Amino acid sequence: MSRLHILTIPDYERGTLPPEGYLQWHAWAKVQQKAGLRQKKCPRCGLYRYPQEPCRKDGVCPK
Repeated sequence: MSRLHILTIPDYERGTLPPEGYLQWHAWAKVQQKAGLRQKKCPRCGLYRYPQEPCRKDGVCPK
């Protein structure tokens, strides 16, 4: 028995919020990188994020 998995990833635009999911995030990040956006280090938590990406879902850094 053979199985076929089809993953559809939507088109993302520059400056949109990140999606849920590992593969979708990487597709989104690739679009952001091509559009000229770069990740910056958060001064509070020390993690690298794109400017429009919140530290957490509630928008508050863990520190």
